[in-house]
Amino acid sequence: MRRSVISARKFLAFVAISTVGIAARADEAPPGEARPSVVADAPLLPKDWLRTVEIIPKTAIGVREEEAEAYFRVLDFLNGVTEAQLRDEELRFRRNRIAAYSRRIEEIYEQERVQDPQGAELKREKRREQAETFRADPFTYPLVIDAFNRPSECHGEVVSFRGHVRKVTKYPPTENDYGIDDLYELWLFDEEGRGMPVVVVVRELPQGFPVNLREKDVIDGVSVRGYLFKMYAYRGQEQLHAVPLILAKTVSWAPVVPPAAPSMPPWGYGLAIAITLLLLVLIVRGRRRDPRLQELRERLAPPDANPFNNLENDAP
Repeated sequence: MRRSVISARKFLAFVAISTVGIAARADEAPPGEARPSVVADAPLLPKDWLRTVEIIPKTAIGVREEEAEAYFRVLDFLNGVTEAQLRDEELRFRRNRIAAYSRRIEEIYEQERVQDPQGAELKREKRREQAETFRADPFTYPLVIDAFNRPSECHGEVVSFRGHVRKVTKYPPTENDYGIDDLYELWLFDEEGRGMPVVVVVRELPQGFPVNLREKDVIDGVSVRGYLFKMYAYRGQEQLHAVPLILAKTVSWAPVVPPAAPSMPPWGYGLAIAITLLLLVLIVRGRRRDPRLQELRERLAPPDANPFNNLENDAP
């Protein structure tokens, strides 16, 4: 995908490629067959646009030539969709996934109670409470887990992730019929992502968003809402990996402002106060007159030491 849409002819067919994603949590059932949506509303994005897209990569790394038309068509489509429409669409899909999660609770319970009836009952109650929390606020549901473990059920759906970015690349795409010029590829690490990135492609970035990152640079406070296009295959250090590829118009960025550095360390303020109090004590003590010392000074001083002492005797 970088710099051009990669042709499948440039690669040997893979014997097999596994989706290396996030390990399902204890409350997740193994991926099963996709169930029909529990929400009747039609999605914004026509699903037939994605019929050429290989959701689980089998023959090529990145985006295949056969997928290029759908790739650019979705990016162009996003220009005409409002953020409110995307949010409503995501809410519909999240409620769908929460309903599926609730069904899996009972399926898992039936499997677990064979080995440990008491433990299975406790786990089921905990999962039911969790499902109630998700239903109360669907945006708390960890959608990233489904994106990795059930990509076929998330294909062409609106998803959102938030976390930090460690990689930003600007590149010109291949020739297309939609007037799309520069694109940006970001590697976003979701808070629930267990250290696996989500690849995000956008047409624009927020003003001031860093592009030329050094190896250890991190951009915090980044979130994205867009369409899950496919699982994106790339070569890691030792093997092939596949992670969700999200197409979006842009990302949201709330830079984390570090607290202002104090002019001195915290202990410095205490030391300054102590020194100030000590100086005040010394000044006060210095101004106090001891009567005995004053008498001694007068006895030792010669009569003419202070001309104002004998003003009457010197008067004409």
